[in-house]
Amino acid sequence: MIPIRLTTRDGRHVADVTIPPFQSLPEVLVWGERFFSLHSDFMKEEDPAAAEYREVFCYWIPPAQVTDANR
Repeated sequence: MIPIRLTTRDGRHVADVTIPPFQSLPEVLVWGERFFSLHSDFMKEEDPAAAEYREVFCYWIPPAQVTDANR
């Protein structure tokens, strides 16, 4: 598992979590109802976190009904 740091938009600590060892880091992580985007994968050597993800504002658009106009 890879240790990851989740922070607010301005860099305040939210949580330290672990994710599976992917070939490359995901661009976005969903933690409960919160969304985090990859901010940095260059952490200090003494920092146990492999990357920092910062919280982003996200809006979910419900699927539209299929009509003749949008087919």
